[in-house]
Amino acid sequence: MGKLGLIFLLLFLQSSVDAKNVIFKSYYPWESDSVLVAWVIHNYVDSNIKFISFEKKKERIGKDNSINTADSKLRRTARFTAFEMALKYYEVEGDACTDQLKKLIRVLEMMPWKKQEFEEFVSFEDGFIPSFPQNIGDADLSKSFSYIDSYCKKKK
Repeated sequence: MGKLGLIFLLLFLQSSVDAKNVIFKSYYPWESDSVLVAWVIHNYVDSNIKFISFEKKKERIGKDNSINTADSKLRRTARFTAFEMALKYYEVEGDACTDQLKKLIRVLEMMPWKKQEFEEFVSFEDGFIPSFPQNIGDADLSKSFSYIDSYCKKKK
């Protein structure tokens, strides 16, 4: 195969990879539980997955590749947070970080009236929420992921 053939092959392979890039969708504004689900996907499934948000009243998101929407497999239920559902769905083994994040998000999402009893959780939330994307559309969650990763380093 000549240089030209190799170039075409590489371009074809690159376009095939790009075509397979998956986009996960959620509603804007981002919530702590949804960002933690995105972190699970980014860290344990595929770090190249992109995230996008839509305005809830203007766009209906289907169940495929959705985060914390009415039809999503990765949504909060009466018994579990969306984060817990993502850990189960992707069969992520628990560690000191994910175990602590489960406790934290359970209080923040399912018992917010009790969060003042957990100074560490309030502190986490106070630093976490400002890291969320501030616009509808393509969501750069890198600041949020870095914040979670820093929190996790302290738990190891």
